[in-house]
Amino acid sequence: MGKRSSATISTAQDKGTILIVDDMPENLKMLDNLLSAEGYNVRPSTSGILALNSVKHHLPDLVLLDINMPEMDGYEVCKQLKSDNMTVDIPVVFLSSADDINRRIKGLELGAVDYITKPFNTREILLRINTQLQFQESRKKLKKQNLYLEKMANLQQRRTQMICHDMKGLLTSILSFPKKIKELSSMNHRQDKLLTQIEKSGSKLLQMINRWNELAKLENGTYLFNPKPVDIIPLIDTIIFELQTSIEEKRVYFNTSLNKKPVDKEDTFHILGEELLSYSMLFNLIKNAIEASLPGQTVGISLTRADRQTIAIHNELPVPEDIRSNFFDKFITSGKPGGAGLGTYSAKLSAEALGGTIYLETSEESGTTIIISFPRY
Repeated sequence: MGKRSSATISTAQDKGTILIVDDMPENLKMLDNLLSAEGYNVRPSTSGILALNSVKHHLPDLVLLDINMPEMDGYEVCKQLKSDNMTVDIPVVFLSSADDINRRIKGLELGAVDYITKPFNTREILLRINTQLQFQESRKKLKKQNLYLEKMANLQQRRTQMICHDMKGLLTSILSFPKKIKELSSMNHRQDKLLTQIEKSGSKLLQMINRWNELAKLENGTYLFNPKPVDIIPLIDTIIFELQTSIEEKRVYFNTSLNKKPVDKEDTFHILGEELLSYSMLFNLIKNAIEASLPGQTVGISLTRADRQTIAIHNELPVPEDIRSNFFDKFITSGKPGGAGLGTYSAKLSAEALGGTIYLETSEESGTTIIISFPRY
């Protein structure tokens, strides 16, 4: 035993530790000899209670677990292993003298990965154990990789947040300069126009930074929702005004209606939400509808009060078939050179944060409609 021990220990550390739980000494001895000879570090246990105590002190890489044992059967041992966060990922292979499909199903339902019947076929046992340990090693590597990627993503997010914070501070300062310059000296028309353009461009850049911060918070679940009544109609008017350059370049028309009638200046359409979040959602969807239209076509915005309140944004062309199934996913875009594919993704997150639902209807005949539905306010 001494000779085998030193050679086996170094090999065993490479091949893994196997806990064998069986109340029959002859089975334990046979499996111990077989697996030790293959280079595994074997830990035998004659009862479920002893096995659970053993696991607490040192986690094995795999458990070979007999079903029929006194005091605590294999099913209960497996159940306890799978209910503990420390041991839930340890693969369990059941051992039983009964080749019963119902017993197999019960074992798999409890979380076992395999089921071996007695009497044992040594080649079968070694192959199955090797397969499960390879799977386990792959899972560990994947988990480690995911943790690393998550850590890097969090680090990148914190860096970006710091950059955005610093940029916001600088932009706020820069945006105050044009007004001061106008106050300190007389401007001709061209100079005044250039300073105004600096203000507009700076304001747009500040809005972009704010929207990025908002999107990041929605993604990681840290956005603090503070609902208040928001009138959607003036938001739509503001967005259409801000997108006027794009509207003129595309030569697109707009039609806004409330309950199938043209919106009147006295009309209101309130939802329980937040102005910035509502603005961001509508801006992305309206901008997307403009970009998806051809010259001379109309973008329709329909507001409806019924059991629920709905906002429907329609353009005349269908969504390309290759992106219909994942239209609201991140980085999905089609036919837009330089497009980031974040507009509809951001709109979906915003709609859901506002307590609404959003979905797409599109066809060659009727074009595309994005519908956002909210509880009646």
